[in-house]
Amino acid sequence: SMFILGVIGTVLIGMLSQSSALVSQGASVIGSHQKARNAFDRIAPLIATAVKTSKGEAILTPREKSNDPVNPPYDFRIVFHTTEDFLNPSYSPDDVYDPITAPIYTYEIVFVPDSAAPNSLGRIMLQKLIEGTDTVDTTYEPRPLAFGVQQFRCLMLTSNSLQITIDQQVARKRPDGSILQEVTSEQAILAVPSSTYK
Repeated sequence: SMFILGVIGTVLIGMLSQSSALVSQGASVIGSHQKARNAFDRIAPLIATAVKTSKGEAILTPREKSNDPVNPPYDFRIVFHTTEDFLNPSYSPDDVYDPITAPIYTYEIVFVPDSAAPNSLGRIMLQKLIEGTDTVDTTYEPRPLAFGVQQFRCLMLTSNSLQITIDQQVARKRPDGSILQEVTSEQAILAVPSSTYK
């Protein structure tokens, strides 16, 4: 009976370890989905304000459409024209827009690594560019849109839609108790308003 109890105990411990690992994996995946969804929800309203102007297209980067499904021309940022000055301390989305006098601003959503180390985690930032240049306007404080991101990639699918991919590191517990680090990718397709493209 002692031997049988020992066997049953060993089996139960193994099952509990596997159950714990599965719960840990499920929690990690759900957390990864939610984190990426929060980032997409912050990015979508910004992209929705993109407008085509006399200075250029609504979306400046990425510009190329994908003709190669294996190695598509991804970019690691989105540069767009908008009538909204998001990072201005006095900005209010309720301000009345005058199409004659209101200026057009150039913003970028970009991945910024936290360090120079290879595969360093980073954040997705909203930054304002100096008009007519590719230089960040340092007089405006950048706004973080997501933290702890492995990479941020975007691809112009058509003239009115962007595919965005967010790579994240996920830690999950193995049945033996060790921690496994994995990279998961979450994707979303964001629409650019039809009035902003040809």
